[in-house]
Amino acid sequence: MLSASALGAYLYLNNMMTEHAHQKGLLVVQMVKTAMLSNVSAKGHSMNSSPMMQQFRSMPGLLEVRMIRGAAVSNQFGRGQSDSEPIDGSETSMLRSGSRSEIIKQVGSHEVLHFNGPLKARNYQGSNCLQCHHVPAGTVLGGFSVQVDLTDELREARLLPMFALLFIAIGGVMFAYALRQFSAPVSHTARQIADTMERGERGDFTHRLHDIRTDTDEVRQIVESSNAFFSTLERHIGGIAREIEMITGHLPDDSHNNMIARAKHGVDLMLFSNRLKRSLEEDRNLEEAFARLAHVLQNDFGLTRFGIFESTDNASGLKPLIMLGLPGDWIVTDSGVEHSACPPALDGKLPDGHIVDVSKHPDACCRTCGQINNDTALQHFCIPIVDSEDSRTVITILYEKAEAKRMHDVLARPALHPARHHSGITLQAPAEDPQGHFHPRPADRHVQPPLPR
Repeated sequence: MLSASALGAYLYLNNMMTEHAHQKGLLVVQMVKTAMLSNVSAKGHSMNSSPMMQQFRSMPGLLEVRMIRGAAVSNQFGRGQSDSEPIDGSETSMLRSGSRSEIIKQVGSHEVLHFNGPLKARNYQGSNCLQCHHVPAGTVLGGFSVQVDLTDELREARLLPMFALLFIAIGGVMFAYALRQFSAPVSHTARQIADTMERGERGDFTHRLHDIRTDTDEVRQIVESSNAFFSTLERHIGGIAREIEMITGHLPDDSHNNMIARAKHGVDLMLFSNRLKRSLEEDRNLEEAFARLAHVLQNDFGLTRFGIFESTDNASGLKPLIMLGLPGDWIVTDSGVEHSACPPALDGKLPDGHIVDVSKHPDACCRTCGQINNDTALQHFCIPIVDSEDSRTVITILYEKAEAKRMHDVLARPALHPARHHSGITLQAPAEDPQGHFHPRPADRHVQPPLPR
């Protein structure tokens, strides 16, 4: 882009200087024309060998000055001298067309402006050509030919732009050098800031910008402000990391400068400890909730035979949590009951959305009932009360056939919210449909019974 601008400037200056030399040559031509016409008006004729023409030719820069006789003058006054005849095609064309012509041509080692101008029959500066020449107005009477040496002017027109470009180039180099000297501290500071920022992204805030010897107050202020900023980050984030390490008891090597990683590691340890503590507290709260549930079933509803069992994805059977009044052979093995035998324990959902009533579905939980004496004729409900991501809890309520009507009237369905950290138990009265299944009614109260004393 700079080269294109320089080339454009050179061409512009060269054209301007060339045009200036051309206009200088035309000015000389106009002076010669005025003098020649004045001489013709005074004497009535002009000869190329006249003293005036000789004086013109002796002037520096004027190579040739000639009068050219046209056909109308030759017909009226004769052919005249031989030097008044046209000598080249440009002069002949000028006489025939009546139009001026100008051209810059090379003559030996000189660059010459060759100008040919017509002289027409008209009133010029108070002298009427038609008084002597009996021709129509505007007839070409002749012309004049002037050759002006423009060698020096055109050489200057070419050299001056080159010197101007050289001056501009030298000035540009000096300006670039001065700008570089001025911007060097700023560039160096910018590189240091970029390096410090890159270290900061990796958690290292110990790096500082070096002191730069410069008289620029702005650069010094940038250095001081940046160092103060990173010192503040190191003090606060490093202090947080050290405090966390002291709390967690995890002290890394002092040469490890990644303060963010150290702080993150400490926070992870604290979060892990907090989650572990919360998990233990939730387990304890769940045990308390099951104890409250057993207390409500036993004292408020008069149930004498029930058990609460837990099924997990990692366990192979139902783990008994609370058992009250169950026959001794209700649990078949010591390791628990195979949970796939109980649909609520298997997927946490009731078949078709109903509570499993063995009196209506005798084959639903046959493998969980143990070897019960037929004389006892115990029936039971299987009800899911907790359904979380990692475990399911089922309550089993046993009753005799004689107690079936009372169970259908007073038994409430207990259900926990599907999250282990909720210890509240919602008790809701059941409703019977024609198929003998029990549907839960919307809960109308939230019971938090006290633990049994």
